[in-house]
Amino acid sequence: KLFIRIVERMTAQGNEDLAYTILWSPLPPITWLVPFIGHLGIATSSGVACDFQGSYYVSDRGRMAFGEPTRALMINIDQIPGGAQTWDEMVREANNLYSTRVHNIVADNCHSHVACALNKMQAPMPIPFSICGQSW
Repeated sequence: KLFIRIVERMTAQGNEDLAYTILWSPLPPITWLVPFIGHLGIATSSGVACDFQGSYYVSDRGRMAFGEPTRALMINIDQIPGGAQTWDEMVREANNLYSTRVHNIVADNCHSHVACALNKMQAPMPIPFSICGQSW
C-alpha cells in the first residue's frame, strides 16, 4: 500500500512525525467556502515541509505559506523505489525546478510541485499524480 494514513493537526518545522508526508493547509477564506481547496506541501525524510509559495520561490525550511498544515497523508516509504534517499533527492529536484517557475493559481501551483516530486519518485500508482488527484 502506498498510502499509510491521514494525520491531523501537526507542526511542519522538522517534526519527524511528518517524514514522508504530503501536507495540506487551508486557504482562508477560500477553504471556508469550498472546504476541499487548500495549499499543499511535501515533507522530507526528516519531516521538514517544502512548498511552492509563489513565483520563483519554494520554501524548504519547514514554514508553509499559509501556516501549519492541518492534515498530512503519510506515504509508505517502502513502496518508493530507492527509499529515503530517492524521496529526498526527488523532493530537492522538484524544489529546484519550481524555484525557476512562475506560480499560476490554476495550472502551475503548489499541487503541481507536489505532483512533480511524487512522479519523479516513480511511486507505484496506476496513473501519474496530478493537481486534480490530490484532494483528500
